[in-house]
Parts: sequence; structure tokens; C-alpha cells
Amino acid sequence: MKKLLQYLAIVIITILPIYYFRFQVLGLPTNPIELLVLLLFIMTLVTASKAIIGSPLLKDYGWLIGLLLLGILIGCLISPDKRVGFGILKGWFVIPLFYALSVSALFNRKDYSWLIMGLGINVIGVSVYALLQYRGLIGLTAYQ
Repeated sequence: MKKLLQYLAIVIITILPIYYFRFQVLGLPTNPIELLVLLLFIMTLVTASKAIIGSPLLKDYGWLIGLLLLGILIGCLISPDKRVGFGILKGWFVIPLFYALSVSALFNRKDYSWLIMGLGINVIGVSVYALLQYRGLIGLTAYQ
């Protein structure tokens, strides 16, 4: 199961640009990356909860992460637009934290090269797409 979760973590970082595809689940706006990270985190909790709790990320930086999340939560609570505030909390802080905790529980330092390779494939794909746009072979999309 650990190998499957490692592959899922690599796939997530490889297909990162698909976060532009937005949809709603139970009335909450989300994207495929957020759902995949949530799936990865839940499966990692079920199979390796001790590894997450004992991860170096939480051991070394747990109190800093807690303070950061507390400050952001307070900001969301006093924000005039709570929907946007909690959306930022979810998309910019909680989901990346879930991914980082899952990766720290699933991978050893020597295995990080697989994540870097997935990121490299991602960067090559985005670069080719950008070059094709620059040359006029692909048009700009609505959100650009």
C-alpha cells in the first residue's frame, strides 16, 4: 500500500497544472489536485498514522505550523468575506500541509528524487505549452 501511495504522491506533483479545472463538491469549490491530496492524506493516515505523527516535519516545525494556522484562522474569522478567507486557508495552507505531511511519512530522503523527477516532467510540460503559445500555435485561454 505504501508503494501505491508513493506513486499517487508522484502523480499529484506531476499533474499539478490541472488545478485550473474547478468544480464543486457538496457546494464547496475545489479542484482535482485538492481532492487527490485529500485522498492521499486520508489513505496515509489510515495506513501510516504513526509515520505522520512522528514525521520530522511535525517534530521540528509543528509548533510553527500550529501558530501559522492559528493566525490564518483568526484572519479568516475576522475577514469580511469568510468564504474567500476559508478558501485561501484550504487551498494555500491546509492542502499543501496535508501533502507535505503525507510525503514526509511516505518517502525517505533518498526517495525524494522521484518527486523531483515528477516536478521536472511537470515543468517540461508547462514549458512546452508556453512555447507553443508564444509561437502562436496554441491560443490563450480565458483565464490568462
